[in-house]
Amino acid sequence: MSIMASNEFFPQRPESHPLIYAYSDNNPQYQGLLKVSYTEKDVEKRVAQQYPAFTDHDVHLVLRQKSINGVGDG
Repeated sequence: MSIMASNEFFPQRPESHPLIYAYSDNNPQYQGLLKVSYTEKDVEKRVAQQYPAFTDHDVHLVLRQKSINGVGDG
């Protein structure tokens, strides 16, 4: 009976660098509080996922969908 190497039983895990971070939210209901989160990604990228930015083009699209006239005319 042969004994297998331990790495045959347990698959290798990719390198992981978990981070716990805290940030404040500008929403008045969270005034004075810090939000605490966990990620294995870049913190700035994770926060950007939670609070995605938008452009004027996004606003123009919504206004056109609401049939607002004169959008993007200047």
